[in-house]
Amino acid sequence: SHKIGGPGGVGALVPSHGEDFPALLTGGRQERDRRAGTVNTVGVVGFGAACALVLRELDAQQAHMLALRQRIEVAVRAQGGRVVAHAVDRLPNTVCAVFAGLHGEGLVQALDLREVCVSAGAACASGSLSASPVLTAMGDPDAGSVLRVSVGPLTTHEEIERFAELLGPVVSAQRTLASLEAEWE
Repeated sequence: SHKIGGPGGVGALVPSHGEDFPALLTGGRQERDRRAGTVNTVGVVGFGAACALVLRELDAQQAHMLALRQRIEVAVRAQGGRVVAHAVDRLPNTVCAVFAGLHGEGLVQALDLREVCVSAGAACASGSLSASPVLTAMGDPDAGSVLRVSVGPLTTHEEIERFAELLGPVVSAQRTLASLEAEWE
């Protein structure tokens, strides 16, 4: 729910084609014996309202985010980065960029110091200094050089232009650091 502007702590699990799944928490008869505990009615109603809003504005939001994503990809490529995009029908709000030879966390920290919030991987891997497990599994030799940029419906074109302006100096500085590190080894 929180991913679409609804309240946290509630979500939906929709079984495919009538498949059944076992209860994770037992002890109650809620949700046809699939969970125990009191239903978060306020959260469920809030999630439903957020779903209705998203559906009403989905096309416009997707177009907005796609335009921002395309601008980010242009900025990444202009700085010698590579956009990882294996799916044609991928999400419009996320860019996975690779800057070969640079540390993803170094890019994240340098941009953070300039008040630009990005990550070096998926949110579920936040704080990890390990290379991207997905890119590693795909055999990408630059799995530790990832910069992940996400946008949302409230992200502005001005914010993305600021990112694009700052990316060049940050990448350049990180390349200088990488070459110094290589000399010291």
